[in-house]
Amino acid sequence: MIYSNLFWEVNAILPLSDLLLTCECFTSTVLETQQKATRLRLSELTKAEEFFKQRMGLRFKKLDSENLQFVFTNIDPKDHERVYYFTIKVIGKEYHVTDCCPQVEAMEELVQKLNKSNNLMEFAVTVRQKFKLVK
Repeated sequence: MIYSNLFWEVNAILPLSDLLLTCECFTSTVLETQQKATRLRLSELTKAEEFFKQRMGLRFKKLDSENLQFVFTNIDPKDHERVYYFTIKVIGKEYHVTDCCPQVEAMEELVQKLNKSNNLMEFAVTVRQKFKLVK
């Protein structure tokens, strides 16, 4: 009953057509703002991906719905095209390394630190540094 009375009071002040138009404009503005934010975020991610490709020789390879592979080049000074990689799988809220080539020392400890910090960027940089130590 209260809602019905409120509707009629609002309708008496602002005709229903104007109210609908106001709602449509508001919805349109919200959607435009969300779309701008999405385009900006996508642009930032594209720039970050390009940075990683150029600086770290890093590219991302989605193997399936659960596994993401981090593929590095530009590590071996004698063979810039040599490929190093590790594969991450997320189970629940935990990261797991399912594959790493070549194997790096103390990977279990690195993964434990990753799961505590949730800093995937730091983990990727650390693994790349470990790859440099592998002969």
